Amino acid sequence: MATLTPFTGVLGEINASHLLRRATLNPNPTLISQFGTYTVQQAMTALCAPLTLQVPEPLDPNTGQAFMQSFLNPTLNGSFGEASPTVGWYLREAIYSNTFQLKAVFWLHSMFILNSGSDGGTVAFFDYMQLLNFYSDKSLKDFAKKVSRCSMMSIYLNNNLNTKNAPNENYAREFLELFTILKGPQDGPGSYTNYTEQDVQMAAKVLTGFRDVPGNLRMNYLDPICHVPLNYKTFSNHDTSNKTFSSKFNNHVITGATTEAGMDTELDAFIDMIFNQQATALNYARRMYRFYVKSTITSEVETGIIAPLANNLMTTNYDISSTLQLLLSSKHFYDAEDSIQYDQIIGGKIKSPLELFLIMYSQFQISIPNPITSPGHNFWLFRNMSGYMYDIGMSIYAPISVVGYIPIYQEPFDNLWVNTAVLRSRYNQPLDLLLEGFNDSNSLTKLDTVLFVKNSGNFSNPANATTLINEMLNLLLAVMPTGSRYTYFTQSLLGGLSVISWQNEWNNYLNNNDDTAVRIALNRLVTAIVKSTEYQVF
Repeated sequence: MATLTPFTGVLGEINASHLLRRATLNPNPTLISQFGTYTVQQAMTALCAPLTLQVPEPLDPNTGQAFMQSFLNPTLNGSFGEASPTVGWYLREAIYSNTFQLKAVFWLHSMFILNSGSDGGTVAFFDYMQLLNFYSDKSLKDFAKKVSRCSMMSIYLNNNLNTKNAPNENYAREFLELFTILKGPQDGPGSYTNYTEQDVQMAAKVLTGFRDVPGNLRMNYLDPICHVPLNYKTFSNHDTSNKTFSSKFNNHVITGATTEAGMDTELDAFIDMIFNQQATALNYARRMYRFYVKSTITSEVETGIIAPLANNLMTTNYDISSTLQLLLSSKHFYDAEDSIQYDQIIGGKIKSPLELFLIMYSQFQISIPNPITSPGHNFWLFRNMSGYMYDIGMSIYAPISVVGYIPIYQEPFDNLWVNTAVLRSRYNQPLDLLLEGFNDSNSLTKLDTVLFVKNSGNFSNPANATTLINEMLNLLLAVMPTGSRYTYFTQSLLGGLSVISWQNEWNNYLNNNDDTAVRIALNRLVTAIVKSTEYQVF
């Protein structure tokens, strides 16, 4: 029976690796070794520590300095022609983050979708990212209130055009249909399982009169809690009538505002009404389970996992951190509910392009130059990485439609990351970035396989081929291969040599400092692993 019964005892390195691969984008060997000594409770404490950013805000790729006006830098007033500095800033920070928040940032984004390339500009997208960062370990409901007044979201879904005399239902409709309660099957004319067309109309009236903030006025509209600029209010454009919702919401009435401040009261009451519905909590519980655990939700999982997660959301004001801890602490998450461990969850998801690239950089402990002293290198490295993600099916922070990333919202979910259109690129491009590297006039970022094996501290005896292969496979793969697949990886290293011959080759390298032979073999092994089907899952 699938339940949220807590896992007990010390995690060990297999479970620690699984936890870090799923909860973060940084399952580096040092962190895995550290978490392997923790109990689940100690691991949750470490994962839920306050988020610390290496670089607090995106940097101008030409100067290495913060350039956008913000709460931290209120006197700046720079901009940039694209969202790449902010996306690259996120990717770099996620590779180095030891806590769960930055992966949760993307989870939040996947549910409250917008496109970084839409109208609104670099600064408005940065504000949206700041909202995601701030609320990634807090209340989903509070985030929904703030993001509904986020300029980038308002522009993307036209709520900046929504007035009492010219209602625009676009944001109201997507808020209900995609972002929160979901539509469900139609059960009558203009009526669906969870709401009706009347409710869309009433929601749009609640949302009238909020306008996106011009870039030069952003600091005048900082929210006192999250310190992010939010839309300003034009009371003359707000519909002040009472809003009566359908029987789906027990004919709930939201009293029309009589002052500008009352517009916020209306919006809060509307979102409270939506989040008081069990269907909303169940939606988020299922989204959390599919994102962090497994795409398939059986009736057993629905009863034993989803229902209690939804209950925790509703009783904690939709607290992300405590709900995620319940899930990540469970025996179910670690495949430990029966006598056949590691048979369902571990290795049971296909990596998204985001996970494929960032986990790879973390596992191989790729050294990236300091973004302050090498801003251009960081900018182009992550801009190229974003381009590679696009080639294999993910337009990072810029999905083609408001429904978001198809493998995250549509069955069979993560299985859709792999298809014939992207398979060749999915195998080749991460490897190119890893072994060929990214080079500019100042820096080279790539994996040196020989130095990685020799100096990283991850390999106890590189001269012993069996030990080396086992440690490499344990580091990089979710599940240790057996039989012919294990033999395949062994031969990828040895290339027909005997185990003794490999020992001689390694010792010759140590004695003569000629790494030619061992580099060819190690590159061959890394190539075989990264291009394997086993590496696609985690």
